[in-house]
Amino acid sequence: MALLLAGAAASAQAPQPAAAPAAAYDGRWAVTLVCDDVKEQGVFVKGYDFRFAVEVAQGRMAGQSGSRGAPGWLALAGTVAPDGALELQAEGISGKSEHTFGRLAQGSPYRYTMQGRLEGDTGSARRRELRACTASFARQPS
Repeated sequence: MALLLAGAAASAQAPQPAAAPAAAYDGRWAVTLVCDDVKEQGVFVKGYDFRFAVEVAQGRMAGQSGSRGAPGWLALAGTVAPDGALELQAEGISGKSEHTFGRLAQGSPYRYTMQGRLEGDTGSARRRELRACTASFARQPS
């Protein structure tokens, strides 16, 4: 019994590895979001890219390109875990129809999710739905 108690006390006192604080990623980040050209049911869908800034604060990321609600607008928001893992949601208003699956009319709303990671001063995320898109992140000097 004494051995059991001694073992329990030792494991309770063993130092636990410290998690990296979410604040380690706080600040302004430049984002380059690229969606390559693809074919959808034999129809060519043009690629596109966005370049904009996001802010990270207390484990939350948010930023946008363009004017909210206008064609070509895109907002990116989500969480940054203490280990740098990203869970992001993209929301936007479509621009020209030749850049969209199904040839959505310009001005149509859309949404998708991305998953990735920040490490040090860089990071990346990949789109989960429909076409392949990649976001690259670079920390900006404060």
